[in-house]
Amino acid sequence: MELSNGLAAYRTQMKKAIGLDILDHGFTKEESERIFDYVHQFLPEVAHVEARTINPTGQQDIHMRIYTPTTLKTTRAVILYHGGGWRGGSLDTIELPARELAERLGCKVFSVTYRLAPEHKFPRGLEDCYQAALWIAKHAQDYDVNPEHLMGVGESAGANLVTAVAMKLKDEQADFQFDKVVLLYPALDGRVLTNRDEENYPSMNRFKDGPQISRASMQSCYEMYVEDTQDVHHPYVSPVLAEDLSDLPKTLIYAAELDPLCDEGVTFGHKLADQGVEVTTKVMPKLIHAFFLYPLEELDAVYRELNDFIQA
Repeated sequence: MELSNGLAAYRTQMKKAIGLDILDHGFTKEESERIFDYVHQFLPEVAHVEARTINPTGQQDIHMRIYTPTTLKTTRAVILYHGGGWRGGSLDTIELPARELAERLGCKVFSVTYRLAPEHKFPRGLEDCYQAALWIAKHAQDYDVNPEHLMGVGESAGANLVTAVAMKLKDEQADFQFDKVVLLYPALDGRVLTNRDEENYPSMNRFKDGPQISRASMQSCYEMYVEDTQDVHHPYVSPVLAEDLSDLPKTLIYAAELDPLCDEGVTFGHKLADQGVEVTTKVMPKLIHAFFLYPLEELDAVYRELNDFIQA
């Protein structure tokens, strides 16, 4: 398997430093913490990080971090949702991208966490993400942010959630809508939980044993996320199955070539385009799932594209 130059270099560096291979999957909690402790040495400085807890409905606390860059260039802002298969991930695991987005885009970043499976099944985590988005839009001007220019960004399960939030905002005819959406190696089709092999996307079978994630691990994630296997057909769980996507925001999708989820991201991009949504889909060559969480040289071009995208 040929890796990009940046990924290959970082893989070697991380293996030497902490003895773990970034291509493996099934890391223990302790191993995952070691990986992100190692990543955190690459954190860029920002002007300020505010830890904030909100409770918009009076029923559930939602935690977030609000990043202010050293040079604020725009009143546009990012709402960021972490991945982790709906059962893991945290504000810490997304710390590097949150800071990089703030610094490289010159904007404020609202990094949001949510209730996790299996203790909190669908749609509880989604409801947290939805309520957080509404709260941020309502209070945007308190942070000198334009509520009409909030860009939703999510990675992996977070990309699933930001898509579902965008759909729910439309369905509920909310006062606020995302201006744009960015999906990084998105998980968009829960039918992997029940599919026969021949029904899966080619990339899901091609990379069923990894790297980074496997078919079995995705099945486990969905099994923990939903109450019943029939829930995988709900469009908020599997957005690729939604009948009407025509009103979704302008979208940028980054799939990874060496990722079991690659083909569903590409398929979703085609479906958006077919329904008239302005969408750009990019397959990142020689990269793996979760590439956005690491300090890779290939991300310099991605951040330049994201800067152009948020300003467009």
